[in-house]
Amino acid sequence: MFISRIARRYGRALFAAAQEREGVEGVLTELRQVEVRREERPELEEILRHPHIPVVRKQALLEEVFGEEVSALTLNFLQLLVRHRRTELLPQVIADLQQRYDAWRGLVRAQVTTAVPLTREEQEVLRQRLRELTGARKVVLEPEVDPAIIGGAIIRAAGRVIDGSVASYLEGMRERLKEVRV
Repeated sequence: MFISRIARRYGRALFAAAQEREGVEGVLTELRQVEVRREERPELEEILRHPHIPVVRKQALLEEVFGEEVSALTLNFLQLLVRHRRTELLPQVIADLQQRYDAWRGLVRAQVTTAVPLTREEQEVLRQRLRELTGARKVVLEPEVDPAIIGGAIIRAAGRVIDGSVASYLEGMRERLKEVRV
């Protein structure tokens, strides 16, 4: 997921505040619950984004809907997003907060796309290589199967993309052949 600079600033500030107070894991859990509620109730999102509804009314709505379910820090953060008209950034802020929390714990999440499912042994070898590559204490693999890549793997971890897929290799070869004069 692309995370904008603005969302990173909010994520950094929220991470610092959560470390001092409630704890990052609790805030992450609460923000994910808020996201689920927003997806379940699209009218809530419409109200929060509506330009003609006063900010004070939107903040009161947040308190009414989430006040009993989330900590004061999370509620204040949501109200801050409303005040600055940045509610659409919430998914990006959650992603940034998760990345910061993972890094703080020495954990790297790796999305691994392969043409066929990886065996346990292959997963463990991949985890070990990614630990060496990233310096992380722990690597969590998020496997995905996509037959379109034909073979090999595409790995997204620690802000890097390693494309070792056969489909990508063949595409590169095709581009090089277009440049060859016969």
